[in-house]
Amino acid sequence: GALVVRRRRHLAETFHRSPEYYRGSHGDGADAAAPGQTESDEPLNFYQHGMEGTRRWRALKLWLSWKHVGTSGFARLVEDNVRVAKHLAHRVATSDDFDTAPAEPPLSVVCFRHLPAGREATRGLDEARLAELDAHQDRLQRALEESGDGWISTTVLRGRTYLRAGVLNYLTTESDVDGLLATLRRLAGSRAR
Repeated sequence: GALVVRRRRHLAETFHRSPEYYRGSHGDGADAAAPGQTESDEPLNFYQHGMEGTRRWRALKLWLSWKHVGTSGFARLVEDNVRVAKHLAHRVATSDDFDTAPAEPPLSVVCFRHLPAGREATRGLDEARLAELDAHQDRLQRALEESGDGWISTTVLRGRTYLRAGVLNYLTTESDVDGLLATLRRLAGSRAR
């Protein structure tokens, strides 16, 4: 979120505080605009304009990673994730009990559905049966989460519920996503009994 104000001083008036550790030019107003200066000439000290007194160095993780693996290393990590996602999409597309959309993911996210009765049996289903198939995806996602064996989300595509696997961890392998499909099959089978 963001808070936009016309005059910066309103933020300073709202969030001003003077604890002992802000002594000196940082907290006692000594860094306010000098006569003849405008508000925009003042130094911008973020601690005076919001509740957060100390800001985390959010870019540090990215900077350290970049220094460690470099641009080509980041490219390789992204390419590996996309490769694993394409492997998952291929496994789904070549199985009878799953369906994917789209058939080949452009990034590292794969949306797919479990089809307990098989692909052929799901063609031409009426709306009530399609709604039950949507509910099956939600139940399967919850069962996977409760099992602790993995986590994927669900999403709605073209009005239908799909499982959504995002391959984002650089340690994820093809055998991991093969295991995911096996686990989903096992969970679907145990819920059908």
